[in-house]
Amino acid sequence: MTPVVKGIIILNVVFYIGTVFIAPGLYDTFALHFFEDPRFHFWQPITHMFMHDSANFLHILMNMYVLAIFGVDH
Repeated sequence: MTPVVKGIIILNVVFYIGTVFIAPGLYDTFALHFFEDPRFHFWQPITHMFMHDSANFLHILMNMYVLAIFGVDH
């Protein structure tokens, strides 16, 4: 596994744990909102890629598994 793939997996896990268990209110801060919405922030086009629904643990688990499988350096 490359360092970039490992970093992406770590970021996803940190965002998941942080927005589900530690500070659920941050989900709205990092998730993407329409640019005219008052909740929109300039960082959301990047951070929304790391957001996963708290009710769907299997979703993030499968995403990270597939990333680890196909994100290898050949």
